[in-house]
Amino acid sequence: MDIQEQEQLIQILKRREAFLAKAQRLSHAGSFGWRASTGELIWSEEALRILEFDRTAIPTLAPLLHRVHP
Repeated sequence: MDIQEQEQLIQILKRREAFLAKAQRLSHAGSFGWRASTGELIWSEEALRILEFDRTAIPTLAPLLHRVHP
């Protein structure tokens, strides 16, 4: 893969991420993921907003469990 192809793929990925973020804002539906191998949690901006987490903080699983219905 040459540099031009790589740049095009990066632009496509950025555009798709922007569309997803807009769709989540419009639908008031956030998302998060978990990398089991590292324990890392990945949060969308809308998920952070819905759960009232500070966008600069990296939330862990414990505070999330306190904010969802059992």
